[in-house]
Amino acid sequence: MVNTRLPKEILAARNGAATLVPEAASHPPPGLYKNIENNPMQRRTRGLAAYRAACDLQANGSKLQVLGATIWPIEYLQFVIIYLAMIEKPVNGIAAALDETLAFLGIDHEEAAKLLGVSARTLRRWVDGEEIPGPAQAALRAWRELHSRHLAWKPDSISLFENDKAQIERARQHAEQVAHIIKTVEERGGTRDPWTVNMARCLATFGPFEVGFYKLANGGFSFSAYRRLDVPPDPARDQPYLEDAAFAISKAFSRIAAARPALQRVASYIRQHSSIFVTDGPASLPAPERKKRQRDIEAVADKIDELAASLHGNSAEYNQFEELLRQLHLLGSFPTIDLVSDVAKALL
Repeated sequence: MVNTRLPKEILAARNGAATLVPEAASHPPPGLYKNIENNPMQRRTRGLAAYRAACDLQANGSKLQVLGATIWPIEYLQFVIIYLAMIEKPVNGIAAALDETLAFLGIDHEEAAKLLGVSARTLRRWVDGEEIPGPAQAALRAWRELHSRHLAWKPDSISLFENDKAQIERARQHAEQVAHIIKTVEERGGTRDPWTVNMARCLATFGPFEVGFYKLANGGFSFSAYRRLDVPPDPARDQPYLEDAAFAISKAFSRIAAARPALQRVASYIRQHSSIFVTDGPASLPAPERKKRQRDIEAVADKIDELAASLHGNSAEYNQFEELLRQLHLLGSFPTIDLVSDVAKALL
């Protein structure tokens, strides 16, 4: 029988009661604790030491004396594993896969540390499995949500270059606010009323409501002011309408962010294949006419790029795109259906 040394900080659940876990430093046969040790979220030195000790003792046929009770190590192993699961459970998926989250956001460790307002060493500990504090997790969740919708979430490049901590913090708080509004509106089934967003005037309207917004340097937006044409404004009373306005504005920005690269891909494809086009009749065009046809096709590609640069995120712009497609078809040029479909998904 083995009497164990019992460090106070190691606790485990056994039959619903708190039981002290013994500590040891010996190693079990290979593979017995591999799954736990290889998980970066389950590396607690004392917990693993206790697990290893139990493996060794079980293999030797020894029993354990724990708080006056004699038990087999196999029974002890059960609540050690429970203990490890309790103390090592990630707060959420972000903590368990921080590197994957940063890759999704397109940022490296250095930039992530700057955006989160922590040192590179702290971020490294998080990547290695240390629990991520609540505020940092909230920011990462918000950034993922906005990034997945093609919405801006990073501060402007000047603030990042100058490491303007105050501006970076304001951008982080704003991203969390926008993500929270989007989630709130989606949870109640979307906007209740048909808002119209005029990107040129920076104004969202519905009925008597007019909600202004600014276009930020990072490609996002923030509210400027709002008014009602029927009664004096009351932010508390009008909160659901303002949330719907913010949601509609975010959708407009999201459409633009998705449509612009989609249009640019169409223009790029057309230029790359401008020498390939369909002609009527069995005879090929003379060289001068082929050159002219190629220039005409490339000119339409230029117009598509111009449309991408001036997007306001409304369905009328898809009509403009369709007109340009019609011109291409008349010239015998046909971009692939998947490229056209990406534009339609973004603008309609």
